[in-house]
Amino acid sequence: MPCAQCSFYKPKASLLSQSHEVKSQFVRMLHHLPLSNEIRQAIEEAIALNEKMEAIIRRDEESHPG
Repeated sequence: MPCAQCSFYKPKASLLSQSHEVKSQFVRMLHHLPLSNEIRQAIEEAIALNEKMEAIIRRDEESHPG
């Protein structure tokens, strides 16, 4: 993970973009890794919580633009 002083460091535009990245990593894990049912269920729950968080972030960004 690059530090803020590295020339190739690019900060995230928003918390929402970070959330999208996390969700895509979870989905990638589901599709590309052999997982036990317990781990698969935990990842699916994490995706659901992530989607709930994204909805809250969107709602907050709409009510407080800029």
